[in-house]
Amino acid sequence: MIFHKTPPRIPARGELAGQLINTTVDSEVAKYYLEQYLQDRRNNPDLDLIINQAHMGDSGAIPSRDYLKYLSQRISPDFAALYLAKKILEDSANMSIYRTFEEELARARIDVKTGEYRLDPAFRSYIILFVPGWVYKSEPESGADFAKPRAIITRYGVENHLIQIEETGTIEENADYIAEELIRVNRMEREIILVSASSGGASASLALGKLLGPSDLKNVKAWVNIGGLLQGSFLADASIRWPNRWVTKIILFFRNWDYDSIESMTIERSRERFREIKLPGETFCVNYVGIPLSGNITKRGKGGYLSARAEGPNDGMTLLVDALMPDCLTIPMLGIDHYFGQEMDVKTIALSRTVMRYLKPKSAGGQY
Repeated sequence: MIFHKTPPRIPARGELAGQLINTTVDSEVAKYYLEQYLQDRRNNPDLDLIINQAHMGDSGAIPSRDYLKYLSQRISPDFAALYLAKKILEDSANMSIYRTFEEELARARIDVKTGEYRLDPAFRSYIILFVPGWVYKSEPESGADFAKPRAIITRYGVENHLIQIEETGTIEENADYIAEELIRVNRMEREIILVSASSGGASASLALGKLLGPSDLKNVKAWVNIGGLLQGSFLADASIRWPNRWVTKIILFFRNWDYDSIESMTIERSRERFREIKLPGETFCVNYVGIPLSGNITKRGKGGYLSARAEGPNDGMTLLVDALMPDCLTIPMLGIDHYFGQEMDVKTIALSRTVMRYLKPKSAGGQY
């Protein structure tokens, strides 16, 4: 399979855990897997054999990076992406929180449409702190500043704040900002939910898993990791290679952005940093990850997606498995890439309310 070119566009329509998928895929195996095999229909012995062998080749709860790369090269990246989503949702805890999220997403859509915001009063004991993504000030249209979801959460009556990290600071520098803010808010004796996106997720994980001690995190009850660049971005690597490095430096110079921030997101440096991170066991953690198929990639994500297809299923910015914090619950959303498409504001609301329900299950047991 040639990976750097636009992949084949084979129409496919199917369903996984209630998520309707109607797009194009890059191989007949991926099409059959989606339309037949995942629907418990076996009518092609040759393709059944290929898929059965793929299922038997990896015994982990979540497929390894190397195995997903193998499946991408042996079968196709779209098959590997569907396989990853299937494995995530085979875990009963992941399936449970996914179902809760779907309930909250439906409620949030109604609230936004009607303008009537319903929330159990017990939830107003929380403060939600948001960690934005890269260039969130310069490019607010990306949604990396969480402006829309923060406005809606405010209407629910839940206090929330944006942690003002450096928009092109390094992962390490911004982790220091986050740590300082968590220490400050922790002293207020309010329960904290931390929500991060993209590069902000790498900084958040470093603050939570290395820089802060148990006393500093006493009131940090949950962390929501939305598409975090936890183990780096292949686009960062490409940007600092010769001859791209000089083009990158010129662009960043004229935009007054920090070149060191790009280096801090490279894969080798990120994976070395990630090996030192260990989340405190008391902090409830949720990964929210988009799992796109080739037909779902946006114009913005296309270049990065194509450049990394040979390495495995990716979202246009990072390998999908590298966006997952281990030992955390995971909500996979099929059909969206790193830029999360439409309804990101409503989805952030649903995520926040899902986490609240897990933290205060008795309060959230009934209808709002």
